[in-house]
Amino acid sequence: TETCTGGEWVGCDAPAPAEEVCDGVDNNCDGLVDEGVGTTYYEDFDEDGFGDPDLAFAVQACSLPDGPSENGGVYSENAEDCDDTNEDAHPNAAESCEDEFDNDCDGDVNEECPCAPVGEMRDCGTDEGQCVLGLQECLNEGWSECGGDDYVEPAGEICSGTDEDCDGMVDERLADDIHEGDDRNDSCATARRLIDAEQDGDAVFVEGAALYHGEEDAAQDSDWFIITADEGSNLCLPGSDECTYRFEAQLTVPEGGRDDYVVCIHEGECDEFAVSLCSTDEGGPVFDEDGGFWRLGGEWIGICALDDSKTLYIEVRYNNQNVNSCRPYGLGLAFAFLDEECPE
Repeated sequence: TETCTGGEWVGCDAPAPAEEVCDGVDNNCDGLVDEGVGTTYYEDFDEDGFGDPDLAFAVQACSLPDGPSENGGVYSENAEDCDDTNEDAHPNAAESCEDEFDNDCDGDVNEECPCAPVGEMRDCGTDEGQCVLGLQECLNEGWSECGGDDYVEPAGEICSGTDEDCDGMVDERLADDIHEGDDRNDSCATARRLIDAEQDGDAVFVEGAALYHGEEDAAQDSDWFIITADEGSNLCLPGSDECTYRFEAQLTVPEGGRDDYVVCIHEGECDEFAVSLCSTDEGGPVFDEDGGFWRLGGEWIGICALDDSKTLYIEVRYNNQNVNSCRPYGLGLAFAFLDEECPE
């Protein structure tokens, strides 16, 4: 109120507007209470002690509100929570490898975890060649070893026509066959000497040979052998013809390799053969479908009292540029005196 004195109103006893302070009163008399002087408190919905920085859920107050927040949580003085719906995600929390949250609110998920989340499964291994994919499980210490009921891991390569080491190649890096050695029998000049083929005796067999060079040497293989067809003692009139000597080679090829392998019988000196007969020649050679082998034979007429033995070269080579198979072939060599009538 104020008093009329000397015709003027004086002495109004109303408090004058003052600087606004946070006391729940409109100190500056502008119709607003505690505007601009309150503290912002942030909603802490997950009640982990760290508030949501979203101002849409914050309040201005002179002190930390006691009551529940708008969404049923509490209030916090800080706005440092990166996920206010997850009580396990806030600053200073330990990063967990068992979930896919940024637990410590540093902007990275599962940093320094050897794998995450724990319990997750993933494919491992390879399905190349004979291998079958396996499974790994994420454990606290990292991924488990690759395994599983169906898992097939790479193995050492063996001569099988299968890619055991699962590198996309078959039968690679195997050793050359036993007939190669340090001095390969890849040419007539380095032909391997075989025991003599005795007349009407047991056949001579070559075992463990293959048309194969390992991956370190991509050259095509060609196997050469030298053998003597040794004449026995035949009853005859001196100077008369002896008919007929026959030398035969039998080449058993790996399954499906009929047209990939060639066997030849050569007579004479290297590179100057007087006679050559090969399984690729028309008319003579016979392939036994049931036995899986080429049969190749050469004949000659001898003279009684003379040595009708012959030294022959046997060649086994490829007939297909793709042949490089470690699978062995079989080679049998036999020499016989047929004692037939000589042609007139």
